[in-house]
Amino acid sequence: MPHGQGGEPGQGVRAHELALLMEELDHARAASGFVRLSGEPWVGKTRLALRLARAAAHREWAVACGRAARDGTGRPFHALVDALDDQLASADPAALERLG
Repeated sequence: MPHGQGGEPGQGVRAHELALLMEELDHARAASGFVRLSGEPWVGKTRLALRLARAAAHREWAVACGRAARDGTGRPFHALVDALDDQLASADPAALERLG
């Protein structure tokens, strides 16, 4: 980002990426799906994911976030399990019972 423009680095690019991800969320919601965000290390995935989560929560959508193990030793589906742990811990017991 050129000096003197303020904001976070790559803000314009991230605004475009955020808009695309919001479109993907709209499609996922219509089809009972999800959006996966992945990429190389240190390219800003976490910051983008947090912005996406805030935007989705602002729409009153349920948001679950999980992280893969940093050292690559995580179990299969580590990020998904991490995301669902918090959701299940705060879930209504009657709703969990209906799930079986």
